[in-house]
Amino acid sequence: MAGPDQEYKDGTTLTPLRGSDILAIQRVPIATHYKTTLDALGALAEITETAHGFSVGEVIGHDGANWVLASALVSGDPCLGLVVEVVDIDKVTLALVGVHTMTSHGFSIGQNYLSTTPGQISTTQAGPGNIRQRVLVALDANTILLTIGDPLP
Repeated sequence: MAGPDQEYKDGTTLTPLRGSDILAIQRVPIATHYKTTLDALGALAEITETAHGFSVGEVIGHDGANWVLASALVSGDPCLGLVVEVVDIDKVTLALVGVHTMTSHGFSIGQNYLSTTPGQISTTQAGPGNIRQRVLVALDANTILLTIGDPLP
């Protein structure tokens, strides 16, 4: 286990939370295209993609070269995060896991949402032959629990 404020070769700094073995990733650059932070109860990442065109509430993935709209369609890219803030034309903040405040998100409370068509989530699966990937559950009108699951056939 990493010691207090241990720094790694990639620039990541891990610091144990008070009275816990849970580690928090501090907001430091870990690569040229993203950085992560712990936001109270959930992890966030700021990613860079030139002229991304992403909007708050969309799910995105990575195709090996670029950040793209996630899709449950067989040929699509699995969801890695939910856009919670558009920083600028080239940067967005993604919720990766955990509890997040998303004021007036519009999701149905208590419902599980799955990745569906590119960038979208729904309470219904994308259809036969496509992958199933759980993304989130709405806890209340302003709070979500992001629980991105493994893509399943």
